[in-house]
Amino acid sequence: MISLKLDLGKNILSQSGLVKILLFLNLVSALSISNCANQVHNNPEDPGSSSYLPNQLFKCLMTPGCLAGQKFNFGYTGSPFVFSQHIKIDEIKPSPTGNFSNCTASPSLPTGLTLDPATCVISGTPSIIRSNTEYEVNAAHSSGSLSAKISLEVTTLGAYAIGLLKTGQTACFNATTSVTCGNASFPRQDGDLLLHLAKSYTDPGDGTIFDNITGLLWQKCSEGGSGGSCAGATSQSYAVSSALCSAKGFRLPTIFELASIVDVSVSSPSILSAYFPGTGTSGYYWSSTPSQANAGSYYMVSFLLGALNDQAPAGSNYVRCVSGTLREPSGGYTDNGDGTILDKTTKLTWQKCSYGQGVTDCTPAATAPTWANALIYCRDLNLTGRTWRLPNRNELLSIMDYTKSGSSRLHETYFPNPFTYYWSGTTRQDTTTSAHAIVTTTGFYDQYTKTNTGSGSARCVSGP
Repeated sequence: MISLKLDLGKNILSQSGLVKILLFLNLVSALSISNCANQVHNNPEDPGSSSYLPNQLFKCLMTPGCLAGQKFNFGYTGSPFVFSQHIKIDEIKPSPTGNFSNCTASPSLPTGLTLDPATCVISGTPSIIRSNTEYEVNAAHSSGSLSAKISLEVTTLGAYAIGLLKTGQTACFNATTSVTCGNASFPRQDGDLLLHLAKSYTDPGDGTIFDNITGLLWQKCSEGGSGGSCAGATSQSYAVSSALCSAKGFRLPTIFELASIVDVSVSSPSILSAYFPGTGTSGYYWSSTPSQANAGSYYMVSFLLGALNDQAPAGSNYVRCVSGTLREPSGGYTDNGDGTILDKTTKLTWQKCSYGQGVTDCTPAATAPTWANALIYCRDLNLTGRTWRLPNRNELLSIMDYTKSGSSRLHETYFPNPFTYYWSGTTRQDTTTSAHAIVTTTGFYDQYTKTNTGSGSARCVSGP
């Protein structure tokens, strides 16, 4: 009987005659003859025989072109891919993975994306817009030259940007006044970290302002405003406001779009007046988003301090129209099963439960610390080895769903048993004894005195 050990090796797909010979020699050297007497009973043409496979391999190696038809199945599963500008993509790996060399793409990938020359993995953060484009990825492999097609598109960020925009706050504060950043008693607040994308605008000189981050095009002046100072902004009902925007080829902004131009580094108005002069502060600005808290009303933003509220459509508010791709935070989440929730849009990782609750069951009811204790709690949170912080105003706003009905604007499947109010790490600019806080039952943004207990709970965030 012949005892056979067969090592096919990784070079089985190679077409070179030298490798064929090496394989055959490897096969021969692997034969360990323990008893030749029983070999007559082992039929090499019988698929059930132990000598069948080596016999077939031997015949193949001796037959010209036997291996020529074998190909390495190289490609990218999931194409076409659509990405958002300024948001880091999940790695795109070829299928199957392996050791490649000289991976190249034609045409060149969008700026910010890279192709690993050794693995053909695509990664990075796209920084430019790109329409749907087909790319050919070429690589060298032990089986020969490989080629695969992949389609990529990079779209404007739109209101997806809300959780990834800087709030504008650059100073740090204690419970009452400004302090040097890095204060251990008021740690990792908004002005400490300065996270995310800075607001960036372009004034083309035609009465519009282009937002370089969101890709939205805004009216420079509010409705009724005119001249270089845009003085004279007027208020009108929701219906009139909507009609005014439509007549000019614009539309009313959504609540996320409108909130994206709030800048809390200043107050009265809380907006960059160099680009948006004459912004009204004696009332609110309409959004097109219907209120789920009060049926028939619409959400609105005050640029006095950046507050969010709602009002019936017969009320009178300012208007600033917008145009551009309508893209709202998707509410797409992944429960990681370890007390954390991944926002698949922003790539921020959230604490599932709140201050005073268990790690994964979110019981008992959340409790409400002072602002300082909320900051310390998030800094010291020991959860999945991540570094945590109290979310800034924009991060906290990004997990609100203003289309959701029911008693909470949070997705309670992912954020169960929430508290009514949550602290942000952003201080009110004009009254530094208060911090911005969100109301989960309505989605309103308000401000509360930092030393209060009972005003706001804490839900920490990490990343992206």
